[in-house]
Amino acid sequence: MGRTNLWYKVDVRLSDKFEVLHIAKRLGISSNECVGSLLKLWSISLTDFPEGQGKLQSGELTVNKHHLPHIMKLEDKTGEEIFEALETCNWIKQDANFVLEIPKWESKIGQTMLKLEKDRIRKLKKKNA
Repeated sequence: MGRTNLWYKVDVRLSDKFEVLHIAKRLGISSNECVGSLLKLWSISLTDFPEGQGKLQSGELTVNKHHLPHIMKLEDKTGEEIFEALETCNWIKQDANFVLEIPKWESKIGQTMLKLEKDRIRKLKKKNA
């Protein structure tokens, strides 16, 4: 778990998107802080839960609402506040077991996920050779 030196693309307009401005306003933070917090959430999904492709679960290890303040470095907010702000923009949801999921993950991380899968297959072939 926990990959290093991994890159992914970020929309250059992210800090100006209506959804980001809405989330920032609901949480009482700047759009810059909001972007940084979102990147932290997306990064943990990509590095610690890549097989879930947006679902923050790996075996028994799961992420739910109460983890959000720590993951997103918004310690002065509650997990419920953060979840509700993201949910109003359809940027997060939870399943029946309360595991968090980032909807439309492939549109946010698409090419990076393809590269990770190709790398995984290449390493598996090398190991089995």
